[in-house]
Amino acid sequence: MNSGENIIRRKTAATGDGAAPPAGLFRALETALGKVAREMFDVDAAFEAAAPGDGDLASLLQSVPQPGLLMVLDAAGKAGGLICLDPLMVNAMVELMTGAGPKQVYRTPRVPTLIDAALCRDFVAALGRQLAIESQILPDSPQVPALSLKGHETDAARLSYGLAQGRYGLFSGKVTFQGGIRGGEIHLALPLAMLGTARAAMPGGQWAAAMSAAVTGAPFAMRAVLDRVAMPIGQALDLKAGDLVPVPASALSDLTLESISGEVLFRGRLGQKDGRKAVCLTLNCLTDKQEQQPKEAVPKLLPDAGGEAGPDGDAC
Repeated sequence: MNSGENIIRRKTAATGDGAAPPAGLFRALETALGKVAREMFDVDAAFEAAAPGDGDLASLLQSVPQPGLLMVLDAAGKAGGLICLDPLMVNAMVELMTGAGPKQVYRTPRVPTLIDAALCRDFVAALGRQLAIESQILPDSPQVPALSLKGHETDAARLSYGLAQGRYGLFSGKVTFQGGIRGGEIHLALPLAMLGTARAAMPGGQWAAAMSAAVTGAPFAMRAVLDRVAMPIGQALDLKAGDLVPVPASALSDLTLESISGEVLFRGRLGQKDGRKAVCLTLNCLTDKQEQQPKEAVPKLLPDAGGEAGPDGDAC
C-alpha cells in the first residue's frame, strides 16, 4: 500500500472525459451495506461516501488499493464489475465472520489470503443482491441488475484480461461497523452502460417487476427437523459415534420445515420418490391453510436428498 496516499482522492482524480456516473447509487449502496451488516452480523454499519468518478479499465485498476481483495461480479452472464475491499475492510470482515470481540481488532494491512477471500464471499455476494434490490426502490438511483460473485483476485494487473474493456463508474467510501470499532474502505466499479437508466425513465411497473425478481431470486435456506431431543448436558458430552438417541415414533413420519432462525414454515411427512428421500407438505404455516393433497400428489424432493427410502415406501 502506498503509505500516506489518499486512494479515494486518487480515484476521483482519475476521471475520464465520459459522463459521470449518477451519484444516486450511493444511497442504494449505503442502505444495502447497512441491511447486510444487520442481517449477517447483527451490527450497525455507517458509510461515508467519496465523490463518484468514471474512467476506463486502466484507470480503474490503478485506483484500487494495493494490497486489496478484488471480488469480480457477474450480472446475468455479462461483465458486472468489481467490488474491492481494502486490507482493513478485509480484516473487519474476517473478524465479523468469526465472531471476534470488540477488543479483537487487527489494524495492520496485509496481503489477503484464500481464507480471507472465503470469509468475505458471503458478505460480498449478499451486498451484490441487496444493492440490486435497493436500486430498484430509490427513484434517483440507476437500475443495477442482480450481481453475483464470479471470483476473486489479489493482483489488479491480472484483471486487465478478465474484465470487459470500456468505461466504469467508480464509487468509493469508508465503512465503519459497531460505531467505528472496525471498518475500512470499499470500492465499487460498474460498467457505465449498466448505469444509464433511472427508475423515472422506465416504463410504468417495470421497476417493481425488476425489484420483485431480485427479491424472489435471492437464496433462502430451510432445514427439515424430525424432532428436538432434550437431555442433560453431561449426557450430551458423553455421546460418541455409534450411540443411539431415542426419538418418539411420530418423529419418523411427521416433520417441520423451519427457517434458519427456527420459525416453522411448513409441516409435512416423510416419503420417497424415485429412490430419493422426499417430503410431502401437509400444512403451509405461512398462510395457515391446510393443503388438500390428492392421492397422486408429487412429493417435494429435498435439495440434499439421499438415496434411502423413507418409511412410507415409494410414495408419501
